Amino acid sequence: AVRDADGVLRSWSGGARPGFRYPEATGFLVAVLLDLHRRSGATELLHEARRSAAALVGEAHGTGGFGRD
Repeated sequence: AVRDADGVLRSWSGGARPGFRYPEATGFLVAVLLDLHRRSGATELLHEARRSAAALVGEAHGTGGFGRD
């Protein structure tokens, strides 16, 4: 899957060699999900946005940034 169980997107889906976790794309996904929720009122979109956002917060370095190394 391109999206992990916690909601973070991966750079690609590769079976035995999954792509790296991609916080930039995940942040964009959160924005899209929130916009769709605002337009439709669908609560499942809000739930998915919150799940991905919580995963991003958990991955942030102490300085607030992100990186693979």
